[in-house]
Amino acid sequence: MSLSLLEDVEDYVEQSLKTGIPQQFLRSKKQMMERMSEITAGINVDGLHPKEKADFVLSKDIKSLHHIGDIVSIQQYKVIKIDCITPAGKAVSFSLSMEAPDSSLLCVPLSSLRCSLVPVGKGNQPIHSTVTTTSTDPGVYRIQCNPSTRGTHTVKVQVYDVHLEDTSLVISFNPYLGSITPVRAINGLKGPWGVAVSDDNHVIITEHYGDCITILDREGKKVKS
Repeated sequence: MSLSLLEDVEDYVEQSLKTGIPQQFLRSKKQMMERMSEITAGINVDGLHPKEKADFVLSKDIKSLHHIGDIVSIQQYKVIKIDCITPAGKAVSFSLSMEAPDSSLLCVPLSSLRCSLVPVGKGNQPIHSTVTTTSTDPGVYRIQCNPSTRGTHTVKVQVYDVHLEDTSLVISFNPYLGSITPVRAINGLKGPWGVAVSDDNHVIITEHYGDCITILDREGKKVKS
């Protein structure tokens, strides 16, 4: 619709109101509404909505005085950092951040960020989590959840209605459950402090009082200290 046509319609409406004949104006309004319905009927409304979420981010490389930023799709962001797991009562928590192609961190309202964990190979039921943040670390989000099993978990992050690329998180053991039955007791360790498992199934233990690192095989026998 051209500007001149809109101006003609405006003049016509003003004249109709000045004549004091409301019936004539209502008839014209009905005709215009019918005409608008005919025009909009051929428009694909779904095609007017964006297919992806995007945000305006500042550019680190100023190309000109008029170029201050770029439109970056949220799909281009990825989870780049997951900190160590720490106990939080009967839950566990960890922090994560999301990075754009230009290495800038993604900062979004907490209401638009969702995170869940899915145990790999142990069902597809997601473990929902609580997302928080701190004023001291912009772009870093704290995730707290109650995992029910150890092992590899898939971390699923959703910003608005866009799913970011999945990443993995390994929960080596979960000592925060209500009851745990030990499978085997290993003697001879002096204040075991940290535990890790290597790719070849060796157990690596740091001994606090022994001031050493002990390596055990998968049967619990000492290989090296």
